[in-house]
Amino acid sequence: MCRWFSYLSEEEVLLADPLLKPKHSIVKQISAHWLPDIHVEYMATDDGSPNIFSNVDGFGVAWYTKSACEFDPASSPGLRPCLYKTVRPPLNDRNLLSIAENVSSTCIVAHVRAATGLAPVNEQNSHPYVFGRFTFAHNGTVACFFDIKPALLGLLSPAARRNILGTTDTEHAAALFFTHLDPAGPWTKSYSLEELKAAFQKTFQTLHDLIESVKRQDGEHSSLNFIVTDGEQMLASRYAYPIGTEPPSLYYSQKAGPALNSKFEDAADPEDAACDPVLGCEPRRKEEYKKHVIIASEPTTYRVDDWHLIEANSMLAVGKDLEVVISKI
Repeated sequence: MCRWFSYLSEEEVLLADPLLKPKHSIVKQISAHWLPDIHVEYMATDDGSPNIFSNVDGFGVAWYTKSACEFDPASSPGLRPCLYKTVRPPLNDRNLLSIAENVSSTCIVAHVRAATGLAPVNEQNSHPYVFGRFTFAHNGTVACFFDIKPALLGLLSPAARRNILGTTDTEHAAALFFTHLDPAGPWTKSYSLEELKAAFQKTFQTLHDLIESVKRQDGEHSSLNFIVTDGEQMLASRYAYPIGTEPPSLYYSQKAGPALNSKFEDAADPEDAACDPVLGCEPRRKEEYKKHVIIASEPTTYRVDDWHLIEANSMLAVGKDLEVVISKI
């Protein structure tokens, strides 16, 4: 199990503001957790909880930029992901601190990893994973992965299979999604939200069928909290199989953006001021904040009313208009 955080908006945010500065930012969720309004009572532990307590096996962040298309006329237009992954503790990673304090973006996906099975701890196995213009990450595990892996590999398109650099169940599930989306790749063009949703549904169905084809051990289940984005649209799932199994937590917010942006008067932590007028910073009013959607394993601000727990076995879709639609899987 892992933790992830995603941000999609018309408003740019400095990476350090949501990822590093809040008292419950993604990098603090390595060993600290806050789970308000969970409808099934459970704590974050390393002993059987859907929410694993310790996430110490890697960090990664993807942010979107238009630099490639602005400098390369041959590049297809639009946003492209820039990726940084490491196995260092993120708060002690000076490279990450330098990037986060000097880069802004309208779309971010960050992830802290808790390795499952025998997947080694290395940068290739850290999330997120990039396929063309898309970024993919996961919190959870694919049941019976080593048993279904040979059949799963046989279903992948050559282009998707060549994009796999590591050994995780997540990267193979991502390759399955991109096989369903467009088997030829290279996934650099724009796809409609409906095409993305259809590929998402096919991915869940294929994994379900593969798992049903092998013998599951008692209690073995899949937790599939996926996130995929092209920098303009976003899909996320909170899903567990067999049905009735509690998936890991997943929340979304359309209000928390100003609290995670130091240009605005709001703050992630109630006792902190986002801007200090004495230092010459003139904060913008939070009502001026542009449309945004934040989807995260745990809230990163402490105003509970700003966050909503996504129901189990649901898909959240965010279109280019930044409207949220939640449907059952």
